[in-house]
Amino acid sequence: MKLFISIFLMLLCSQLHAQKSSNKWLKKGDDYFYSGNMESALKCYDKSIKKNRKNIPAYFQRAQVYVLRKDPVKASANYTAILQLNPGHYGALANRGNAYAIMGKFDSALRDYNHAISINPHNYSTYKNRASVYFKMHLFEMALRDYNTCLENDSQNLFLLSRRAELYNYMGLFDSALRDNLHILKIAPEDTLAMMNTAFLFSQKNMWDSSAVLFERLLVMKGNDPFLLNNFGYVLFKKGDSERGKRYILESIRLFPSNSFAYRNYALVMLEEQQNETACKYIHLGLERGFTAQFGQELEQLKLRYCN
Repeated sequence: MKLFISIFLMLLCSQLHAQKSSNKWLKKGDDYFYSGNMESALKCYDKSIKKNRKNIPAYFQRAQVYVLRKDPVKASANYTAILQLNPGHYGALANRGNAYAIMGKFDSALRDYNHAISINPHNYSTYKNRASVYFKMHLFEMALRDYNTCLENDSQNLFLLSRRAELYNYMGLFDSALRDNLHILKIAPEDTLAMMNTAFLFSQKNMWDSSAVLFERLLVMKGNDPFLLNNFGYVLFKKGDSERGKRYILESIRLFPSNSFAYRNYALVMLEEQQNETACKYIHLGLERGFTAQFGQELEQLKLRYCN
């Protein structure tokens, strides 16, 4: 009996020593980590885990190093090691979901996000990340639900408003997209992306004057941006400033000749001016540059209608 107790105590002391040593390496790794020395941090975390295979914080920190190194495969392996020790570890689930999303393993990412949300339904970053995966999978209604959940908690979040506005565009809900972009501009009046999107949405609603005001501001702020020149040029043409409008669209094509939407705009201008031969030239150029794959069948339909 005394021998059994002695062996038990020896094993206990050995285990306690290993845990203490493991935590010592973990702390040293954290010092390196927060000073930006990832290589040394990684070596310390390796030693920490070697001393104690159940040291969850060491696995988590090692995973964070791999995240910063843009190595989602190794990061996910460390999160998996944590979940084998503690299947309900929220941080490991949420972060492994992020790693899977980067790897394109969307179904696995969703499983982890769903599990994480069931554990902690009040951490809205996981809803945001799940929405991003739904968006990539073209599950737009589900993505919208998650963005709405996030914005109910933080209605002034510019990133979330911008993402939801982009989603509304994909869904063809242009009034809703316009509302979100106007909300962004109310919070951040100099936000050039929201300004560009709002100007474009105004043009979609034939609100040419409102669109032109924003495009004019953007031209001062951004200079000769080819996407800006293309969209502004078309708006100017529709407002009646045809020469300036055509000049801007052609300049856009010169600056960025692979932008198929600029060829579409110039073709529409030529059709309105009844210059069908020139219009067909630009229709063909737009199709050659991949308009259909990016924007749909509009140029194909114009080709069938106007071009032999």
